[in-house]
Amino acid sequence: MIFIGVIIAGVLISQDLSKKSENPVDKLNQLNPTPSVKVNNLKAQFSTPAPSPTEGPEPPIATLNGGLKVQDFASGSGKAVESGNTIVVHYIGSLKNGQVFDSSVARNQPFVFDIGQGQVIKGWEEGLIGMKVGGKRKLTIPPELGYGDQGSESIPPNSTLIFQVELVAIK
Repeated sequence: MIFIGVIIAGVLISQDLSKKSENPVDKLNQLNPTPSVKVNNLKAQFSTPAPSPTEGPEPPIATLNGGLKVQDFASGSGKAVESGNTIVVHYIGSLKNGQVFDSSVARNQPFVFDIGQGQVIKGWEEGLIGMKVGGKRKLTIPPELGYGDQGSESIPPNSTLIFQVELVAIK
């Protein structure tokens, strides 16, 4: 009698183990064959600056005068930014160590200014020229084109600044 019980237990265990060899993705698809549309739509509603460099191949970096580095993650379309334009951008500004010092994205309020009028640091004046609406660009700004040896409230002197910028509109 015990022998028959051991055989039945062995059969049940082997059936259970064969079920565990199924692909876990297949199991998830069986439980929920259609992904949550709500989550996907929510993500699409938010505008974000340049994607993280780990999301695909690294775009080329152009080095401009003064050591300003420009890296385009999305080209955008339409008219290109020229000196004298009023532009609307979303941005995240950080130091080389990754510490964020300012973000229009966090405030959920884009920044509006006239380019070429001295309203922003030189790295922005030079680095945003040529962008198109919808464009996403990373600017790596040396101290000489940022806040220099003066620094600012949340930026130490002689800091290299990194900005992820998205051009929202040209007015």
